Amino acid sequence: YVSIGYHRLLNYRESGGGFSYWGHGSPDAALTAYAVRFLSDVSAFTDVDPELINGAEKWLVGQQDKDGHWQPKYGYDDSGLTAYITVTLAESVNKTNDPLKKILRESVSRALAYLSDPHHDLSEPYTLAEFAIATSSFGDKQHASDAISKIIKLATLEHGGMYWVLEHNTPFYGWGHPGRVESTAMAVLAL
Repeated sequence: YVSIGYHRLLNYRESGGGFSYWGHGSPDAALTAYAVRFLSDVSAFTDVDPELINGAEKWLVGQQDKDGHWQPKYGYDDSGLTAYITVTLAESVNKTNDPLKKILRESVSRALAYLSDPHHDLSEPYTLAEFAIATSSFGDKQHASDAISKIIKLATLEHGGMYWVLEHNTPFYGWGHPGRVESTAMAVLAL
């Protein structure tokens, strides 16, 4: 099944290295980051062409604004997309030894500087969780710890359990109950 999924995913790759939702048209940054994560994970179980991953990573870096963020295709910038892509590239930095490593490291550094800027209010649990994971993965334990403390304070207790409320869409445009599930899952991963 992993091999089938891998080969189907290839139908969504665009010529510049990014991935599109329908297999034609302009690539999407969140989907391309998702594809990088998938390809990296399944490479432990099936043969994955490393150039597919490298091409998608290069495409993502090419989409990054000079200030370090990625602009969502639809809607406004709430830093969720930037945090999501930053985690993907931070994990890639730790897995690669090729010349792309320096480019990825610089991209992640710019993104973390953008997200760490006090003028960017990271108040969404999804974004905070991704930020905590990215900073931890990149060795910045202080920012990771601060983000975790904020995540804990944002938990909503209900019927002996807890969840995290989402005020904005996720990078995959999740909102409402599905968005709450995504935010809660991200918070649990960060914790």
